[in-house]
Amino acid sequence: MSNLQGGMYDAIVIGAGIMGAWTALHLVRRGKRTLLLEQFPLLHTRGSSHGQSRIFRFAYPEEHQTIMSRDSLDLWRELEISVGGKTLLKNCPLLRIGEMPEDHHFIRDCLQSLQHTCPDESSFQELTSKSIQKDYPGLQFQDTVKAVVDYNGGVLLADSCLKACLQVFQTLGGTLKDSTKISSILPGSVVRVTDIYGQEYLSKSLVIACGGWSDRLLRELDLHLPLAVVKIPIVYFRIRPGFEKHPKFAWIVHDPKYREIWGIPESEYPGLWKFGSHYGPVIDPDFRDSTDVGYVVENVSKFVKKHFKFLDPTPAIVEHCMYTITPDSLCILDRHARYPNISFACGFSGSGFKLSPMVGKIMADFACGVTPPEYVKESLSAQRFSNVQPRWIQHHSQVKWYNKDVQKMGNL
Repeated sequence: MSNLQGGMYDAIVIGAGIMGAWTALHLVRRGKRTLLLEQFPLLHTRGSSHGQSRIFRFAYPEEHQTIMSRDSLDLWRELEISVGGKTLLKNCPLLRIGEMPEDHHFIRDCLQSLQHTCPDESSFQELTSKSIQKDYPGLQFQDTVKAVVDYNGGVLLADSCLKACLQVFQTLGGTLKDSTKISSILPGSVVRVTDIYGQEYLSKSLVIACGGWSDRLLRELDLHLPLAVVKIPIVYFRIRPGFEKHPKFAWIVHDPKYREIWGIPESEYPGLWKFGSHYGPVIDPDFRDSTDVGYVVENVSKFVKKHFKFLDPTPAIVEHCMYTITPDSLCILDRHARYPNISFACGFSGSGFKLSPMVGKIMADFACGVTPPEYVKESLSAQRFSNVQPRWIQHHSQVKWYNKDVQKMGNL
């Protein structure tokens, strides 16, 4: 007895987070009969696309990342129009800060990337210690600090962005099916996808974009990529009395002791500023809540006390997210070498949400047999890990390659 569902699709996308949602939206806009599958009930908080806010920026040290962000901006604005003019992206300056000389290369590379890709040089500016003290008096850094302010920066309203993508996708005729966990994928000229209930779905092409769960499905297809899922605490701190009118800005700070810390001005909760680290313990995404991240919260609190004198360093609220990371902290966008009608997007390392419109376009290109931009092959393909992969995976399997470094952070 056949359990076939929905006939033949032009494309199936696994994962209805922001990457899968944008991929599916691009596909249906191209006239493709598209099925979007999600293992959890929507909208859930188990993955990496939930929450009220995400940073938007052009200031990347990698030029192709700035290009992707620049091109994504137009697509975010188009999406706002598609949902009746609803605001999805709020502008505010983004500061990228390197306090010590060993971190100044991040700032130099960001400036170079902005100069090469943004014709309007008034949209960014290099800052010195004195200009930071003048414009952002609540910040406290050594005189060696260097920074760049990105006036294209802002805050994406994450939950609203995902809702908007899914709404437009369905309005254009796309099929969305949540609470559908995939158990197997049978590759071929027609891809057969089976869920845990035995329901089968057929498609001419398949895109895997299911965040922390991508590795499991990719291994079934004999793809062993250097991916690790880490738990990230999101910590909110209260504005001190008297600083309520402090200039609002988003930030990424490279600190020699606390590594990279990012943040967003008050958005979700009145009077609370949001902070997140780019490190945390390696976890199984199905058992996220059982892993303690208290030492990371403590380190973020110490960082706030050191640099943000207008905030009370006592954590007011702690929430949690997950990153799927790669050795170079850049994502993997590629197609299967043996099965070119199967492609995958993973390993966004905490920096993917803002780029999702262009990621979706690239993955739709793969699914439609269109050659993506050259930077995808040069900088984002899985092939770049062909030499480092065996050693990296060995460390990953022993949970040492990453946790050993993070454990040092717990002893600060």
